[in-house]
Amino acid sequence: MTVSTVIPFYNLERYVRPCLDSVVAAFRRMGDGVSLQLVCVDDGSSDSTPSLLDKFAASMSSVSRLSVCVIHQPNGGEGAARNAGVAAATGDWVTFLDGDDVWLPNHLEVAVPLLERHPAADIVALKYSDFDDGAPPPEPTRADEKVFDLGESVPSEVVLEVGVFAGSMARAVWNARKVESQCDYAFGSLEALAASGRRVGREGAEYLASLWLSDVPNRLARLPRAERRGAWEHWRETLGSDCVHSLPRFDRVRRALRRLSFSMSFSLAAARLLRKGGVS
Repeated sequence: MTVSTVIPFYNLERYVRPCLDSVVAAFRRMGDGVSLQLVCVDDGSSDSTPSLLDKFAASMSSVSRLSVCVIHQPNGGEGAARNAGVAAATGDWVTFLDGDDVWLPNHLEVAVPLLERHPAADIVALKYSDFDDGAPPPEPTRADEKVFDLGESVPSEVVLEVGVFAGSMARAVWNARKVESQCDYAFGSLEALAASGRRVGREGAEYLASLWLSDVPNRLARLPRAERRGAWEHWRETLGSDCVHSLPRFDRVRRALRRLSFSMSFSLAAARLLRKGGVS
């Protein structure tokens, strides 16, 4: 089995080695039956990230069953970086890791048997743990194995846990494109779930609705004024949808924000107010 790991990097020179070293450490614990392809995407970094990635790839050239591919491209955001990585991936399975995150030592020891037990699965998600910058990673915790058939319903666990993180790219820079991307993710996911006709876990749907109706405008309010209007207009367009009709509380919030969207300042202030009040 070959696992391809796609890792986007943007100005993350201090995290490059801890991130990549953790992946190699997890790989070294595996037997001969597992190969690993590391696809590192430098998304137009202006610090020493590109040279660090190239040096790492050169240092790994003699390691058996491990290949490192480094892609250098102009800054296009995390979506473009991951897409470039996926296009270069050749493994049986593709997994994602952010450039400021690490794999726990037993990552592949847990993941590979799981993949072997469920060869027909389309998506496999593993647990993760948050830890403070500079602190040692936490000890692995045991997880119960759950299997979902998405043919009829989409449980909240799938919405909340299955996906990729934007932490490293977000930490590096929040700009209009990133805010629009976050808006499209939350709104597009809600729209797709509503159109699918499947039963959707309420907690997961509420998470997406809250992200769309409160987190996005909160990010918008923090943008430089020159970038804010275009991203606000992008968010405003999505408020015309009624795809959250099955969540009356959030649909009321959407309609209120839509009525206030004649003014950027009013709509952003209202969204922040609703968020503080726990409505969205």
